[in-house]
Amino acid sequence: MIGKKRLREIEPAAAGLKALYSPKTAIIDFSKVVQAYANVIKSLGGEILLSQEVKQIEYSNTHFILNTKKVTITTKFLINCAGVHADKIANMIDRAVSAKQIIPFQGEYYDLVHEKISLINGLIYPVNGKMCDDFAIVQKKGMVHVLNAPSPGAMAPFSIGKHIASLYNQMV
Repeated sequence: MIGKKRLREIEPAAAGLKALYSPKTAIIDFSKVVQAYANVIKSLGGEILLSQEVKQIEYSNTHFILNTKKVTITTKFLINCAGVHADKIANMIDRAVSAKQIIPFQGEYYDLVHEKISLINGLIYPVNGKMCDDFAIVQKKGMVHVLNAPSPGAMAPFSIGKHIASLYNQMV
């Protein structure tokens, strides 16, 4: 997170109070990235269940039981990366986990006309200061919740993923 002064240093033609500075960011085809992850998961013996709306989650001292409209899933660990639904999933288990409500939003990309391209040095992410303050990764016994991460989740999935993996490794 950078302030107004640093933003001006990096992007002299931009204005704002705060911005998310991500010098290695690029625009990608996110659906291709997700498909690549899916292929890796399947090659390692994982299973991906699509269109599985979670209706209820029960927890015992040793496992979680997730009930969807179609199946029941039993697991020792739960990693909640449900995007705009993460607060609802967290609240199914423990209301104290998610006092925050997810704030959905959609970013916009603009193409500059060729003669204006030199005005911008990279991608610019204006932010609502409150939204960044609300981003949280919460770990409790047997579970990790990634809360209010729509933009950081798409922008920094490898960094966030490494952190979640380290939290998982602490639980096993």
